[in-house]
Amino acid sequence: YNIAPTQPIRIARRVAGAPDHRYVRWGLVPFFAKAEPGALPVWKFPTFNARSEELEQKPSFRHTLASQRCLVLINGFYEWTGEKGHKTPHYIVLPDRKPFALAGLWDRWTSKDGALELVSCTVLTRAAGVFMRALHTREPVILPADRHDAWLDEKNANWWRALEGIDVPPLQQYAVTGYLNRRGAEGPECIRPAT
Repeated sequence: YNIAPTQPIRIARRVAGAPDHRYVRWGLVPFFAKAEPGALPVWKFPTFNARSEELEQKPSFRHTLASQRCLVLINGFYEWTGEKGHKTPHYIVLPDRKPFALAGLWDRWTSKDGALELVSCTVLTRAAGVFMRALHTREPVILPADRHDAWLDEKNANWWRALEGIDVPPLQQYAVTGYLNRRGAEGPECIRPAT
């Protein structure tokens, strides 16, 4: 109900042509991140989201474009409105409440001795459409089902075409209770409508 950056999130991808579903760290840590011996890397840059229009300019993401694309699988997402200290969370879903997929990128960091591994991902964003502008200036790239195969195809050199001309699906939103603003908030209470 409430996944924050650095926590595990579910992705679907292809590895050597085979489908692979797994939970990975949300917040991409590139393969070249440095780490102390015996420790996982600490990546100080915010990489839980990636601007789709800047992917080829960002070293953290550029190397993943050729074959490390994924779908980030969710039921909905949150955005907040209001002043700092008094923010109202909103839950955004499809009208039928079915799960959907966001365009994402993944990477694998491995320690020099091969003993440690970290698989992580980022969610692609774009400028907010008409619906989302009331809540935020950006929105995640929601990939319709007919674009999934093209996005995941490791041999697809024209990967950007899977992102072209995507219509924003109809979305709905409602304000949820302030419970979501509590540290460690989890469970159905997170999506209970505010009264």
